[in-house]
This record gives sequence, structure tokens and C-alpha cells, in this order.
Amino acid sequence: MKVSNDMIQKMHQEAEKTWGPALVRVKQETKEPFVNVIYDSNPLERLFWDNVVLVGDAAQPTTPQGLRSTNMSLLDVAVLGDCLDKWGLDNLELALHEYQSIRLPVVSKQVLYSRRMGRLKQGLVLEDRLPFDPKAASYEDCEELQQKNTPFFAGSMMLFLHDCLRMKRVIGNESFESCFCGRMCLNDQERTSKNQIYHSNRKQCSHYPEIPFIMKITT
Repeated sequence: MKVSNDMIQKMHQEAEKTWGPALVRVKQETKEPFVNVIYDSNPLERLFWDNVVLVGDAAQPTTPQGLRSTNMSLLDVAVLGDCLDKWGLDNLELALHEYQSIRLPVVSKQVLYSRRMGRLKQGLVLEDRLPFDPKAASYEDCEELQQKNTPFFAGSMMLFLHDCLRMKRVIGNESFESCFCGRMCLNDQERTSKNQIYHSNRKQCSHYPEIPFIMKITT
């Protein structure tokens, strides 16, 4: 649908009621105000070079459809901080390697998923399905667009409960630690005290086995 001049004029009038003069002028001088160009990029192959490390939008060029950019950035700095705290500046390369091994598989999948969501929502053609039509979409089609389907989405919800990666859950009288995915990977549990505190020595997340390495987490 092509935007009419009347629609643009109405937008300008509404802007004058709401925004300051500088922003109103920007809107008025924008030739096609309803066109937003999004530049998509492939996931990066690495997140650090020597002592230069990428976090946030520099590390994951995600499109806005995934609604994850801020959360991904927070997770980046949380994991990076934890790795630096663990290894110290004297072992900077080890810390950055561990940061990359944890975050790169996660953000790569989220970037690709956000790209797919963007194409679906805009009705573009995908190799494995017909274009999404909101007027004819089934319940299953709409379910596919929900943010909860984002890879590793569950993990980010538990961030900052306690010391970033070393998150502790208290459920009744039982205290647990969870891995980076935000869930309790306690298949290899060991009871360490009378008050039922467990710790996991897993080197692999049981919910996302494709992740090659996660930090050893203990209570």
C-alpha cells in the first residue's frame, strides 16, 4: 500500500502536538517517513581478537523482529564479567575464549531466528514454507511467531537472580544452582550437606546439548 500525502500530513500534525521542534523538523524533512531500511548481517565467526572483545550489537547484528537486542547485550556483559572474574587479567585469553565459547553459539542462533521472524512477519518467501498471510494464518502459524520460541529464550529470563551465571534458586528448603541457560541441569547431582544443597559438575547443558562447553558451576 502506497502512503498518501494526506497520511503524511496527518502524521506531521500529530508530531507537532507530541514532539519537540527538533524532532518535528526531522519528521517533516524525511521524504519517506514510513520506510524503514533494515540491514541484515550473518552471525560472526568469533567475538574477540587478541585483547579486543565484542559485546552487544557489535557482537550480534540482530534484526528488531526478535526483540532481543538489549537482553542479548546484558547477557554478553554478564558472561564476560563472570569469565574475567574467574580467570583474572593475567589469563585474559582464557577468559575471552570461555566468553566466546558460551555466547557465540547462543547469539548466532538468535540472530538467525530473528532474521527468519522478520521475513515471516513481512510476508517474504522462505525456502521451507509459504509466505505468512495474517488474514489466512492458522493457530499454528501464529504460534510460530511467538517470542518464546527464540532459541535459549528461557535462559535469559533468569539472569541477575544471583551473581549472573552463578544463579541460585531457592525452592522450599532446597537450594540449587543453574547453568547459563537458566534451567537446573542437575542430572549429575551430588548432595553436599544436610540442607539438601546440590551442585552440578556437568560440562554440557542438558537442555542444549549442542553447546560444547559451559562453566563449571558449584554452590
